Amino acid sequence: MNLFKNMKFTSSNIAALCSYLAIAATTTILNYHFQYVRGWDAQISGLMLITTPIIMAFMAPNAGRLSDKIHPQKLAAIGMAIATLTLLILIFLDSNTQIYLIIIAMILQGIGMGLFTTPNTNAIMSSVPPKETPNASAAQSAMRTIGQTMSLGLLTLVFAWIMGSLKLSSQYAGMIVQSSQLVCIICTIICIVAIFASLVGIKSTDEFNIKNAS
Repeated sequence: MNLFKNMKFTSSNIAALCSYLAIAATTTILNYHFQYVRGWDAQISGLMLITTPIIMAFMAPNAGRLSDKIHPQKLAAIGMAIATLTLLILIFLDSNTQIYLIIIAMILQGIGMGLFTTPNTNAIMSSVPPKETPNASAAQSAMRTIGQTMSLGLLTLVFAWIMGSLKLSSQYAGMIVQSSQLVCIICTIICIVAIFASLVGIKSTDEFNIKNAS
C-alpha cells in the first residue's frame, strides 16, 4: 500500500481503473445491439466485434515504443480522449444508427485503448523502484480486473433497473437501447475522470522532477 503514496503511481492506477470500468461494457452493449436490436446472428456479431481488438493489437506495441519518447501519461490522456469519442457516439446508438458510425466508434475505441494501455503501464512501472515492479504489476492487474468487473456490474445494474426481470430479446429492443444509452452516458463521465487522472499524474511527475533538479 505504500506504493500508493506515490502520486504518479496512484493517478495512473486510478486512470486504469476508470478506463476499464468505462470501456469494458461497450463490447457487451454492441453485442446486444447487433443481436437484439438489429437481429443479427451471433456469428456476424462476433465478426464485427473483432474490429476493436485488431486495432488494439496494432496500436499497443507502437504506443509502447512511442511512450519511451513522449511522456507516457500524455499519450494515455490522448488515448482516453479518443476512447471517449467512442462513448459519445454510442450514447446515440439506436436502430437507426448507420453501420459506418458504429464501425468508426469501434475503430476509435481500438485506437484509444491501444494508445492508453501500454503508455499507462509504462507510467505505472516507471514510477516505482525496480524491486517494487512485481507489486506494481500486481496492482495494475488488480485495477484492470476490478474495472472490468465493475463495468459489467454497472451494465447489469442499469439493465435490471430499466428492464426489470424481462429477458433480453428483440421484443424489448427499445428498452435495450434506452439501457445502453444510459450506460454510455455514465461511462463517458468515467472516461473524463480517467483523462483528468492521467493529467494529474503528469503534473505530479513534473513537480517531482523540478524538486529533484533543485
